[in-house]
Amino acid sequence: MLTDTAALDTEAEELQRELEIVAELIHHSVDENAHIGLNQAKYQQRYNGLVERYEKAKARLEKIEELQQARRAKREQLDSFLATLLQQDSVLTEFDESLWFAVIDKVVVHSADDIQFTFRDGTVIKA
Repeated sequence: MLTDTAALDTEAEELQRELEIVAELIHHSVDENAHIGLNQAKYQQRYNGLVERYEKAKARLEKIEELQQARRAKREQLDSFLATLLQQDSVLTEFDESLWFAVIDKVVVHSADDIQFTFRDGTVIKA
Protein backbone atom coordinates (compact mmCIF):
# COMPACT_ATOMS: atom_id res chain seq x y z
CA MET A 1 0.00 0.00 0.00
CA LEU A 2 1.15 3.55 -0.69
CA THR A 3 1.12 4.66 2.92
CA ASP A 4 1.66 1.46 4.92
CA THR A 5 4.86 1.55 6.94
CA ALA A 6 4.43 -1.67 8.96
CA ALA A 7 7.02 -3.68 7.04
CA LEU A 8 9.41 -0.72 7.05
CA ASP A 9 8.87 -0.24 10.79
CA THR A 10 9.73 -3.89 11.41
CA GLU A 11 12.85 -3.70 9.25
CA ALA A 12 13.93 -0.47 10.97
CA GLU A 13 13.61 -2.14 14.38
CA GLU A 14 15.67 -5.12 13.19
CA LEU A 15 18.34 -2.82 11.77
CA GLN A 16 18.45 -0.82 14.99
CA ARG A 17 19.04 -4.04 16.93
CA GLU A 18 21.73 -5.02 14.42
CA LEU A 19 23.47 -1.67 14.94
CA GLU A 20 23.40 -2.13 18.71
CA ILE A 21 24.80 -5.66 18.45
CA VAL A 22 27.57 -4.70 16.03
CA ALA A 23 28.50 -1.63 18.09
CA GLU A 24 28.84 -3.88 21.13
CA LEU A 25 30.96 -6.34 19.12
CA ILE A 26 33.22 -3.49 17.98
CA HIS A 27 33.55 -2.21 21.54
CA HIS A 28 34.35 -5.71 22.80
CA SER A 29 36.90 -6.23 20.02
CA VAL A 30 38.68 -2.94 20.77
CA ASP A 31 38.64 -3.68 24.50
CA GLU A 32 40.00 -7.18 23.92
CA ASN A 33 42.78 -5.82 21.71
CA ALA A 34 43.71 -3.26 24.37
CA HIS A 35 43.99 -5.86 27.14
CA ILE A 36 45.21 -8.98 25.36
CA GLY A 37 48.07 -9.29 22.92
CA LEU A 38 46.18 -10.13 19.72
CA ASN A 39 47.56 -10.75 16.26
CA GLN A 40 47.13 -7.24 14.81
CA ALA A 41 46.48 -8.42 11.26
CA LYS A 42 43.64 -10.68 12.42
CA TYR A 43 42.33 -7.99 14.76
CA GLN A 44 42.34 -5.37 12.00
CA GLN A 45 40.58 -7.77 9.62
CA ARG A 46 37.90 -8.54 12.23
CA TYR A 47 37.53 -4.87 13.18
CA ASN A 48 37.21 -3.77 9.54
CA GLY A 49 34.60 -6.45 8.91
CA LEU A 50 32.55 -5.27 11.89
CA VAL A 51 32.81 -1.63 10.82
CA GLU A 52 31.71 -2.55 7.30
CA ARG A 53 28.77 -4.53 8.71
CA TYR A 54 27.82 -1.54 10.88
CA GLU A 55 28.04 0.93 7.98
CA LYS A 56 25.88 -1.29 5.75
CA ALA A 57 23.19 -1.58 8.41
CA LYS A 58 23.36 2.16 9.10
CA ALA A 59 23.01 3.03 5.40
CA ARG A 60 20.05 0.68 5.02
CA LEU A 61 18.41 2.14 8.14
CA GLU A 62 18.80 5.66 6.74
CA LYS A 63 17.15 4.53 3.48
CA ILE A 64 14.30 2.88 5.40
CA GLU A 65 13.77 6.07 7.42
CA GLU A 66 13.56 8.08 4.18
CA LEU A 67 10.97 5.65 2.82
CA GLN A 68 8.99 5.83 6.07
CA GLN A 69 8.97 9.63 5.92
CA ALA A 70 7.89 9.61 2.28
CA ARG A 71 5.01 7.27 3.06
CA ARG A 72 3.94 9.36 6.06
CA ALA A 73 3.97 12.47 3.86
CA LYS A 74 1.93 10.65 1.23
CA ARG A 75 -0.57 9.61 3.91
CA GLU A 76 -0.91 13.22 5.07
CA GLN A 77 -1.48 14.37 1.48
CA LEU A 78 -4.14 11.74 0.88
CA ASP A 79 -5.86 12.47 4.19
CA SER A 80 -5.93 16.18 3.38
CA PHE A 81 -7.29 15.49 -0.09
CA LEU A 82 -9.97 13.18 1.27
CA ALA A 83 -10.98 15.68 3.96
CA THR A 84 -11.34 18.39 1.31
CA LEU A 85 -13.50 16.15 -0.85
CA LEU A 86 -15.68 15.12 2.08
CA GLN A 87 -16.33 18.78 2.91
CA GLN A 88 -18.09 19.23 -0.43
CA ASP A 89 -21.85 19.49 0.12
CA SER A 90 -22.86 18.51 -3.38
CA VAL A 91 -21.64 17.55 -6.82
CA LEU A 92 -19.32 20.16 -8.26
CA THR A 93 -20.97 22.19 -11.00
CA GLU A 94 -18.45 25.02 -11.17
CA PHE A 95 -14.78 25.65 -10.54
CA ASP A 96 -13.79 25.41 -6.86
CA GLU A 97 -10.47 27.12 -6.14
CA SER A 98 -9.93 25.47 -2.74
CA LEU A 99 -10.51 22.01 -4.24
CA TRP A 100 -8.15 22.86 -7.11
CA PHE A 101 -5.35 23.78 -4.70
CA ALA A 102 -6.06 20.70 -2.58
CA VAL A 103 -5.84 18.35 -5.57
CA ILE A 104 -3.27 19.83 -7.96
CA ASP A 105 0.42 19.94 -7.11
CA LYS A 106 1.55 21.65 -10.29
CA VAL A 107 0.63 22.34 -13.91
CA VAL A 108 3.32 22.52 -16.58
CA VAL A 109 2.44 24.05 -19.94
CA HIS A 110 4.90 22.90 -22.58
CA SER A 111 2.79 24.24 -25.46
CA ALA A 112 -0.87 24.90 -26.26
CA ASP A 113 -1.24 21.21 -27.11
CA ASP A 114 0.91 19.82 -24.32
CA ILE A 115 -0.18 20.52 -20.73
CA GLN A 116 0.80 18.31 -17.82
CA PHE A 117 -1.20 18.20 -14.57
CA THR A 118 0.52 16.67 -11.55
CA PHE A 119 -1.81 15.77 -8.71
CA ARG A 120 -0.76 15.75 -5.07
CA ASP A 121 -0.82 11.95 -5.04
CA GLY A 122 1.79 11.88 -7.81
CA THR A 123 -0.59 11.04 -10.66
CA VAL A 124 0.28 12.83 -13.90
CA ILE A 125 -2.24 13.56 -16.65
CA LYS A 126 -1.29 15.05 -20.00
CA ALA A 127 -3.84 17.12 -21.87
